[in-house]
Amino acid sequence: MQNLESLTQKIMEDAKAEASRISEEADKKQKHIIDERVKEAKVISEKILEKKKSEANTLKERIISSAQRNVRNQELSAKQEVIDKVFEIAYMSLNDLKDEDYLKLVKKMLENEDLSKEKVLKVPVGKEEIVKGLLNEGKIIEEPSLDSGFIIVDGNVIYNFSFRDILDEMREELETEIASYLFKE
Repeated sequence: MQNLESLTQKIMEDAKAEASRISEEADKKQKHIIDERVKEAKVISEKILEKKKSEANTLKERIISSAQRNVRNQELSAKQEVIDKVFEIAYMSLNDLKDEDYLKLVKKMLENEDLSKEKVLKVPVGKEEIVKGLLNEGKIIEEPSLDSGFIIVDGNVIYNFSFRDILDEMREELETEIASYLFKE
């Protein structure tokens, strides 16, 4: 019996040792699996973090680029307003010419024009008397719709010398020159 007890005890001790070994092995496997999962999680989190940093940098660059574009557009808009004001001042200066200066300007502009009897010189209201002596032939009439300059009508052909139209026509070629003069950089 003692052998049986001894054998039973031996089996029990072996079983305990085997259970302990299996438990230790399971703990090691569990620790190894956990360590692997932690490593994978770190790699994934680093990739996510790197991706988010990249997205943040891209977004930052877009915001900066957009802000720079807005500033540039505002500067261009402000410069365009100044140029518009320059042309408006030029127009107002021409429109507000004293009678003698208006006469000189019209005379100079008409130097190369042949004003025969068939031609009509249209001037703004109040300017007919001023330019009366300019024509030997032809007809001078006041044109209520004309606010500045003059118009020559030759049959079906109309030559428009209104100051607004002259400035508008010259604007394209003068804008660059005016801008470079005003906004030297």
